[in-house]
Amino acid sequence: MRVSSGTLRVTFTAPANNGARITSYTAARNSSDGGASRTQTKTLTASNSSAQITNSGLTAGKTYTCVVKATNSRGTGPVSKPTPAVKS
Repeated sequence: MRVSSGTLRVTFTAPANNGARITSYTAARNSSDGGASRTQTKTLTASNSSAQITNSGLTAGKTYTCVVKATNSRGTGPVSKPTPAVKS
């Protein structure tokens, strides 16, 4: 997870897809000290299939972690382990 001027970029390894193409990723951002939480979904297309989500609107000076989950035609997979905490 990388932070720059109110934005975090979460890059991750795509999970196993159980035989069906992953169609979206959802990232949830959480703060342990009063920063703004947010959930964002990225729909994958042929031209936009990277395992990366950019999430904006961070509260300056607050600490964040992020979790990600993948969805395909078979359902939504488990939530990832939280990222290490970073300060915006």
